[in-house]
Amino acid sequence: MGFPWLTREMKARLRKSNTMALKGLRRGVQVAQTRVPRHWSLEHPKNSWLWEFSLAREAESVGFERAIGSHCCFGGRRVKWYAFAASAEEIRSRLNRDCPGHEGLLGYEVEELPDGRLHYATEEEAEYPWSLCLAYARGLRAQADKEKVFEKVRLQARELWYQQQLEASTARLAGSGIARPMATYLARWEAKMQRGEEGLHLRELLRAASMRGTDVRFHMQIGGEEPQHEIPYPALRWRWRTFASYAWKQGAHINELEMNAVIVVTKHRTRSTSKFHTRWVHIIDSMVCRGALAKGRSSSPRINMPLRKQAALSIAQNSYMFPLWTISGWNFSDKASRKHDKK
Repeated sequence: MGFPWLTREMKARLRKSNTMALKGLRRGVQVAQTRVPRHWSLEHPKNSWLWEFSLAREAESVGFERAIGSHCCFGGRRVKWYAFAASAEEIRSRLNRDCPGHEGLLGYEVEELPDGRLHYATEEEAEYPWSLCLAYARGLRAQADKEKVFEKVRLQARELWYQQQLEASTARLAGSGIARPMATYLARWEAKMQRGEEGLHLRELLRAASMRGTDVRFHMQIGGEEPQHEIPYPALRWRWRTFASYAWKQGAHINELEMNAVIVVTKHRTRSTSKFHTRWVHIIDSMVCRGALAKGRSSSPRINMPLRKQAALSIAQNSYMFPLWTISGWNFSDKASRKHDKK
């Protein structure tokens, strides 16, 4: 633990250094014993007595290996051998260097100061060279990418965001306890919605059509004997633009207005023959209208009237619409309609 001829100040520095190193080693061993997926590293000179401490031996026995190199391999001015005990393989692979020798490096001198203290030239190399810091950071990033750390963190954040959105959408989702599993399902479904794979996504979407082939529904089983619950489609993942926005000439029930808005969209598709002879998905935030469109009829005469128009337009275009439900917060057409609301 030091030489007997060291000054009191040097002994104090040595004790602080040992305490800090031992604390780091103890923490590394604790991390290994908890089996938590975390990474730990500790740096000390290659020939330090630290590596002979029992805690250092214990750390090596639980998977922490040493990467050895010299500062001069990363732009340092002197040969200064270090050892990084690290659990991350990618960090060790970037820091482990077999120094071939470099010309023009500075030497080591020990200077005795007037007060009796010793000044070691190696202290001028205490700061890590910038290239070594970059190598460490890139190794850590490579290890995180290898273990998909960022994907997992992003997925957890999206699950929490979806849960908050669902709980704020309807009273049924706010207090039923099913928003959390729905959020998990939606976050994983969203991860598969990649740019450039829209066609693949739509084909997979149509596989979720009901057995009658009248609409597309997301269902999931929550619990062993619980009934299936419908999940709103994440319409927010698409890039939307407004092609029509107008004020209603006369008021009516919200479901009737929603149905008339669907007719406007279907009429707009008749302007291009390229949209004939197709199947297309229409996203709507009204379960009443979605159910009526899927069935093709309704018990309400006011909704039946636009349904007849929808049927006639579909026959004329030889096209078929699959209604798909989402929550109002993800229905971007609502924003375009709000500007016509009377103040």
